[in-house]
Amino acid sequence: MSNQIIVLANSPEINEWSRRCRKSRKLSTVWLFLRHCTFHYHMSRNALNKDRLYVALYARGGKVKMPGGEDAYAHNPLLREMIADICFRYHWGLLVGPKKESDSSRGMRYHANERIHGPDQQEWFFEELETTIKTASMLLVRVMVGKVENTAHLVEILRRVPTWQGEPSWNCVAWVKGALEFLAADGKTIGTSVLNWKKVRDTSTSYVRRKKEQHRFDGTRNFSSTEPPTFDMIENTELTE
Repeated sequence: MSNQIIVLANSPEINEWSRRCRKSRKLSTVWLFLRHCTFHYHMSRNALNKDRLYVALYARGGKVKMPGGEDAYAHNPLLREMIADICFRYHWGLLVGPKKESDSSRGMRYHANERIHGPDQQEWFFEELETTIKTASMLLVRVMVGKVENTAHLVEILRRVPTWQGEPSWNCVAWVKGALEFLAADGKTIGTSVLNWKKVRDTSTSYVRRKKEQHRFDGTRNFSSTEPPTFDMIENTELTE
């Protein structure tokens, strides 16, 4: 019965009938009940399908800049120092996308990007752009860190995360760190989550390293090209190999 009410309340054919309901004392209660059912149906559906927040690592070039080597493949300090100029490198950002994904699913990418103005002259700036969620260019891995409660507020917070200029050790990884700290301090925009930077950093770097060791990115193994490796930090489980 409830499903029939929901369908009826959302059907185009009811428009004229609902207009008459609002003018009729006898039917006004029925109309209000239908509106109530529709509202709570959409609220419950949205609660079950909250957007997901991911830390995303992309292939990139350039020298390692982060003191902890988060933008480099090498995790061991001695090994990192030895191969810093030739190691596998990553660009870090945030992705927001639907819980239920398809090959055509779209979402938003938020990150600190870089403009080059000349030799040793660069400028960091915040960028937000619509993107495919599963087949974004150069996307290597995703680490799911939270469920979004308020997307509009999320965007407002990310726009306030500062970008630093003239600091050699600052880059996209530092922006992601700052973004997660801003979201954690807010305490309302993200629901169930893991936003502790050290946990997120260590999980992300170890996960992408593991995928590289499994030859996930070099084309020598039979992995799906449309399903990026995805790890869920909330459940501590891999969603896609």
